[in-house]
Amino acid sequence: MALNNEDIIVKKLDQILEEIRATKGQFMVLWALQATEKMGQRDAIAFLSRAGFPPKQIAQLLGTTSNTVSVTLHQIKRTQKGD
Repeated sequence: MALNNEDIIVKKLDQILEEIRATKGQFMVLWALQATEKMGQRDAIAFLSRAGFPPKQIAQLLGTTSNTVSVTLHQIKRTQKGD
C-alpha cells in the first residue's frame, strides 16, 4: 500500500520527534554533569534527584552504585523529617 503525502509527513515528524528526544536526553546529561561538577556526592545526589533523574542514572553519572544513591536519598529524607 502506497503512502500518501499526509502519511509521509506524519512519519517524518515522528522521526524528528525521536531525534529531539534523544538530543534532549544528551543535553540533560551534559547539564547534570556540569551542574554537579563542584558539588559533594550527597549534594549532587540530592540535586539530580530533584531534577528528576532516577537513582540508577544518578549512579552512572556520579560513578557510584544505585544502592549508594538510594541509601543517600533515604538519609536525606530522614534528615529533612527531623528538621
